[in-house]
Order: sequence, then structure tokens, then C-alpha cells
Amino acid sequence: MTISTRTFIVVLVLAVAPARVALSQIPYACCFPDDTCQDIDSATCAADGGIMQGLALCGGTEACCGSTIGACYIADRVCCLANGDTPQGPGTACSAPEACCFGNNTCQMLDPLCCVDQGGTPQGPGSTCGGMEACCDSGNSSCYMADRTCCLANGDTPNGPGSVCTATAACCLSGTCEVLDPLCCLVRGGVPQAPGTTCGECGSCCLADKDCLDDIVNGTCAAVGGSFNGEGSICLGDSDGDGIDDQCENCIGVDDAIFGTFVCSETGLVCETDADCAPGETCKKACLGKIPTVSEWGLIVLSLLLLTAGKIYFGYHRRRLVGA
Repeated sequence: MTISTRTFIVVLVLAVAPARVALSQIPYACCFPDDTCQDIDSATCAADGGIMQGLALCGGTEACCGSTIGACYIADRVCCLANGDTPQGPGTACSAPEACCFGNNTCQMLDPLCCVDQGGTPQGPGSTCGGMEACCDSGNSSCYMADRTCCLANGDTPNGPGSVCTATAACCLSGTCEVLDPLCCLVRGGVPQAPGTTCGECGSCCLADKDCLDDIVNGTCAAVGGSFNGEGSICLGDSDGDGIDDQCENCIGVDDAIFGTFVCSETGLVCETDADCAPGETCKKACLGKIPTVSEWGLIVLSLLLLTAGKIYFGYHRRRLVGA
């Protein structure tokens, strides 16, 4: 029997037999402190510590989500509504709380039904909130604050407990530059520059003491008194063991030259001065060559001796020609 039908019958009975039937004697929903419900008359309801719910009838127990704290409890549907909360439908039951992520990337431990009821996304049985920290967006590398669980649910990268987003700065990324939060620069595998720096060319920088710094913006290099080696340049290491990075000692990389020797810039031939090289070439130290063996050291010495002997020979004959 529906409420409307029952109400009609009650009204009809009262109209036909007002002296024998009182409204207070007709059973309606009575909610008790434990959120159970009984269809009883108002006098009995009051005597048992309940509260009458007007002309409604009890609706059956189901999961009910609190409107303020989001907790789930079992209640009769009528009593749930009387509490100002949200019934979840016939046959529903409360389950263990789990992480619930909201649109603002905060997290609460809620019953999954109540999580959805409050506009959140449940993260699955056994999940827990992880605490707010800096999170790097996998798409545009921007930084935002989020609960760790929600950051991971977004497909992004959390940066650890206590981390916070800070002001963006230039970030050198394998020769290119982007303006990023320093944490997100590191996530991308880049090298963050000083706070407030803007993008320029990224490369290596030779300092006054011949030390070499990789992945530095040209403006920063100049600010520390260094010499910028060009966009995309890298420190080369100390192949000749003289304590100076090869990039910073004005040497030339010739793969098949023997390191520590001087070679012509184009041909790679052993030389002492620019005069030993073809026009347009310069004589520079070989930076990237191989380490010489004992026999190769002999060849180096022999080559230098031949160069020296040649110079002496031609110098002698030149003086003789002049004297003649």
C-alpha cells in the first residue's frame, strides 16, 4: 500500500468515524537514535524515545552517507533523509574507507559510495592518502600541489614528502632550454638554473680557473665570469691529464691523433707551429685522441726530430744562399 493510498484511507476513515479513530493512533514511520525505523503510532514512538516522521512509512535499511563528514552508516532510508544525509539505495552496504581524490587534488579516506556522493573518485580497496606534495604534470611539466595518491592517479610525478612548488627558472635540457619549476626540471632530466633566470642558449661554460660546467645558460655563464662555448656544447673531460678540461684549453678534437701532441686543425698531421700546416690551418693540441703506446711515443719523438732537423737543414742552406 502506498503512502498516498494509505493517507486517502486514513482521511476517509477519519471523515467517516471521527469519534472512534484519532490520527495519533495510526502507525507511521518512527525513527530511533540508532537510525532504525518502526511504523508505530505517535504515542508509542514518543514513549520509546523515537521521533515520528509525519505521514511517511519506513523505507528499509541501506547505506547512508553523512552530508558533513562523509562517513557511511547503515540507516533506514526515511531516517537517513531525516538526518539530512544521503541514502545510497536499496541493498547498499558500507565498506572499508579508501583514498578518495577530489578535483582540487586533495584526498580523504571515505567509503567509496560516499566518495562518489561527494564528487570524488575512489582509488580502490586498500588505498590510502599520501599527504600533500609537489607534483609535476606529465604533459606540460608544470608544478602543482597534490596529495601523492592523487598525483599518481593523474599519471603525474610526485616529488616527495615536504616538497613544494617554487618560482620557475631556466632549465637546460640536452642543449635546449625551457622555463620550469626546478623540481620538474630535474624530473625531466634537466639542470635547473639559478632562481629567476630566463632561457637563452644552453651549453658548456669555461670558468676562469679552466674548470668546465655543463648545461648552463649563456647569460649565467657570463654572470660568473665564464666563457660560453656555444649552444649544445659539452665539457670534454681531461684527455691529456693536464688538469684542464679539453673544452677549456683551446685544443682540437682529432679522434685518430695521439693525445698530448700538436696537430694541424684540418689534416690532423703532427706539427709544431702553424707554419707546419697547410694554409688556413692552425697547429693545436689534440684533445680527443687516443693514449699513445710506447712505440707511438717513439714515432712522436721521431716526427719532432725530423721536423727539427728539416728546419735546421733548410735554415742552413737558406743562409748559404743569402751569403752567396
